[in-house]
Amino acid sequence: DLVYNQMYLWFGEHDPKGIAAWGKSLDQLAALNPETVVAGHSKPGLPNDISGIRFSQRYIAAWPKFVADSKNSDALQAKVKAAYPDAIDVLGDFLLGNSSRVAKGEQPAWQE
Repeated sequence: DLVYNQMYLWFGEHDPKGIAAWGKSLDQLAALNPETVVAGHSKPGLPNDISGIRFSQRYIAAWPKFVADSKNSDALQAKVKAAYPDAIDVLGDFLLGNSSRVAKGEQPAWQE
């Protein structure tokens, strides 16, 4: 899933290089200036437009600094939640919780 809209992105299977590549793919998609974009994961009720690409781009751009500025996964989650107060998760804190623990080295990356 390339595009998320107001939902925490799943980084539980990604290293920093993979996250950067994801961002480049979003840039290529945005350059097409699409009128309709259906996010693979979205907060209910949002439009199917470029806003999902823009949200995902901002999130990916901010993630490395959030990781670098956080001493542990709890601090990382707090920074992300403060920056994206309207974003949602699934299954409690599955997306953000696991992504944060992987980013801070507190658990291994998922292998699926």
